[in-house]
Amino acid sequence: MPDRRFDAAGAVTVTGRLALLVYAISKAPDVGWGSARTILLLIASGVILAAFVLIEATRRAPPDAVQHLPDPHRSWGRTSSGSCSAP
Repeated sequence: MPDRRFDAAGAVTVTGRLALLVYAISKAPDVGWGSARTILLLIASGVILAAFVLIEATRRAPPDAVQHLPDPHRSWGRTSSGSCSAP
C-alpha cells in the first residue's frame, strides 16, 4: 500500500495556483486582459502549476491524477470536463 501522508508542498502549490488564477481572472475585466498585472498573474499561476507537477512527479506516492497526466486520453478528458463545468 502506498504511503499517503499529507503533502504540504503539493497543497500549498495547488492552492496558491488556483488563488492566483481566480484572482487574475476576476480582476482582468477591471484592469484589462492585456495589462501587465493580469499577464504577470497568469504567468505566475502557470509557473506554480509547473512547480506542482515537478513536486508531485518526485513523490513516492503522488495523487492518482498526477500519475495519469502522461496518458493523453485521461488528461484531455479531465481538462475538457473541468472547462465545461466552469460557470
